Amino acid sequence: MPGFEADSVLDTVTGLRCMQPVPIGTPGALGALNGIVGTILSNTSFQFGPYVVSYDAATEFRFGSADDIVVGAALEVDGVFGENYAFTAQGIQFDAPTIRLEGPAEIADVVPGGEGTVTLLDNLVRRSAQVRDEDDIFVNGITQPRQIELRGYIDRLGNRYATRARLRGAPDPADSRAGGPVEWVERPVLGVLGLNLDTTGALFEDPAEQPITEDEFFLDAVPDALVEQSGSWDAATHTITGGVALLVARVEPPPPRPEGTVGHSLIVGTLRGTDRIFASGFE
Repeated sequence: MPGFEADSVLDTVTGLRCMQPVPIGTPGALGALNGIVGTILSNTSFQFGPYVVSYDAATEFRFGSADDIVVGAALEVDGVFGENYAFTAQGIQFDAPTIRLEGPAEIADVVPGGEGTVTLLDNLVRRSAQVRDEDDIFVNGITQPRQIELRGYIDRLGNRYATRARLRGAPDPADSRAGGPVEWVERPVLGVLGLNLDTTGALFEDPAEQPITEDEFFLDAVPDALVEQSGSWDAATHTITGGVALLVARVEPPPPRPEGTVGHSLIVGTLRGTDRIFASGFE
């Protein structure tokens, strides 16, 4: 790690535990696999590189469900190694683009219930199985116009799902926000979630929320990069203007394939002792 020496101090440690390292694939050991789904073997198992991954009703899902396990899906599986390349999944996380929306909502924009939806900034967002809804927006709806913030993800079909829902006071179009993958760029405007993000007059920030120039921002604000803009919402033009344009995540090139392989390769993650991706829930 650049700049980190043997005598450097870690000042951001939030947890510390002892581990007994064992070779990857040791039966009974906890571990994680990153990669691409190869073949669907049954409604409870799939081929993942050399491993046969099995899952059941106890398996926890993030950014998707069992229905999203299809050939070519990129995901991380957390679980237990078995004999003969068997792997029992305890948690499955999909590689899905994240989204964030905040803006004014009318009573009719919220449809409560088990299949509830919220229409916010022209985006229909569904309730996910893992939604954290502290204000019971998806449960009870709203009784007057309110400002709502939603965070979530986009599935492989382009549907929007909420994993977090909050009320943010009275409706305020001037304090709106939209974030997600870039769809198109016509500088100074970007297309995100079917909306226009007009960066004219905006301040620009990098993923660490440090100031950058407009040129630096648009160098990385390319299709599929994650960006977010806070500013003023104009429902007539489907546009957010001004405020702050944040580059949330750059597009990273895929890792090189090992020599002699064809197609996607399986990447085996670091073996863990008790540090599981779902150990503390989704938040």
